[in-house]
Amino acid sequence: MLFSDIRDFTSVAERLSPEDLVALLNTFLTPMTQEVMSRAGYLDKYIGDAVMAVFGAPVARADHAERGLSTALAMHAALARLQPSLRQFGVEQLQIGVGINTGDMVVGNMGSADRFDYTVCGDAVNLASRLEGLTKTYGVFCLVGAGTRAAAPASYRFREVDLVRVKGKGQPAAIFELLAGPGGAVAEYAALDRWTAALAAFRAGEFSKARAEWLAFQAENPDDPVVRLHLARLAGLGDTAPPDWDGVAVFHHK
Repeated sequence: MLFSDIRDFTSVAERLSPEDLVALLNTFLTPMTQEVMSRAGYLDKYIGDAVMAVFGAPVARADHAERGLSTALAMHAALARLQPSLRQFGVEQLQIGVGINTGDMVVGNMGSADRFDYTVCGDAVNLASRLEGLTKTYGVFCLVGAGTRAAAPASYRFREVDLVRVKGKGQPAAIFELLAGPGGAVAEYAALDRWTAALAAFRAGEFSKARAEWLAFQAENPDDPVVRLHLARLAGLGDTAPPDWDGVAVFHHK
């Protein structure tokens, strides 16, 4: 499953007439849809400015995870090419977030006795949607679930970002930032070994070590919003982990 969404679209929409808003959406959605379909993805639906796409159905494909990841990279590149044409609408720049997850889903016709659609349903679908939403919180382009990370070819690079419990789920899920693949790069960081060490120390409740490693990482990557988020979280925790510490970030919003 792949979900994508335009960042701060409400503020963009309120500045445009209905006619210009529709023209902007059509201009944006056309290349995004083409990137999905050119990789044999099924465009499930548009949800306003959001795109919901399925890989591996209705035709089963063993490389469905790679197709989804490749689509995300292609969307990133297509948006960069599209930016100059958006100025006709008074929009200097659009940003999008992408969430991808791999897992078991029910696929088929769903709805009522009077009307139905071919779509997908299941916990793995819900997590993909939550991951897209969390790209706003973490300030990254694309977040993927552990299933997608495990199924990805070695040519794709990731950074583990956090362990989260999202709204509607009881079990925590590891989330990963998509960095690069054969289709291009969306993010690059120095000193990733320090990031890995900081994350391990944080989960072990070794807050002083985690803080030192993240500060060193931040010195090499001063514009990274994720390290700022983790350091702010540490500032509120102090130096000693609580007795029930599990390192999981809990989110109550979508």
